[in-house]
Order: sequence, then C-alpha cells, then structure tokens
Amino acid sequence: MTSHAALVARGWGKCCIVGCGNMHVEGKVLKAGDKTLNEGDWLTLNGTKGNVYEGQLKMIDASSENQTLMEFLKVCDSIRTLKVRTNADTPEDARKRASSAPKVSDYSGLNTFLRQRRRAAAFYPAQNDHL
Repeated sequence: MTSHAALVARGWGKCCIVGCGNMHVEGKVLKAGDKTLNEGDWLTLNGTKGNVYEGQLKMIDASSENQTLMEFLKVCDSIRTLKVRTNADTPEDARKRASSAPKVSDYSGLNTFLRQRRRAAAFYPAQNDHL
C-alpha cells in the first residue's frame, strides 16, 4: 500500500516516506524514539522500503554513467522473458525510461483510464459489464 503523497513526490524525483508515527518535528529538531537530530544533521531515506537511517549512507550512481550497472542491465535484458512496463508522468520521464535498459514502455495514461473505468464499474456494474 502506498500514499498519493508518495506517488506525487516520486514523480517529482523526490523521496517521500509517510506514516512515520514515531517521528516528530518540533521547530528545527527531529525526534524519533531515543534519537534527536538537529537542522543540518544527515538522514538517508529509502523510499522503497520506508526506512530512515541516521547519517549519510554511501550511494551508488544509478544513472547511465555507471558502466557496471549498465553492463549488468544489458545481461539482464539479454536473458529476460518478461517485458518491463513503467509509468511516465512527463515527456522527460518517458524519454528517460525509453533510453534505459531493460526496455520499458509508457502505459501511464492507459493505466489511469482503466483504473477509473474499473472504479466506475464498482458503482455502475450494469453499464460496465465489459470491464
């Protein structure tokens, strides 16, 4: 399960973690459990897993500049049997995904349309038997 805020943030290229009930911000101080962090202290966020880490963790470059990653993805692409599909909210997102490996397709508009039609079918089943 995810939140709309997390989806919007991801579309902007930002990390968003919601539901951090143990985390409280008062002014420029963040408190989480027995930890207290001040403005300027580093946090590292894993938006996929929803984890928050104290400090600045080492990151790897996940862009096309990372030759090791690109070689690995080429190997994956050469043996895959399933195509990967992805959403793209902007033309720039579509260009990035179209040039990345493994091969991807943009079905954002279609996915949104189908979700809306299925939602409507729940309320008006007689008019939407074909969904």
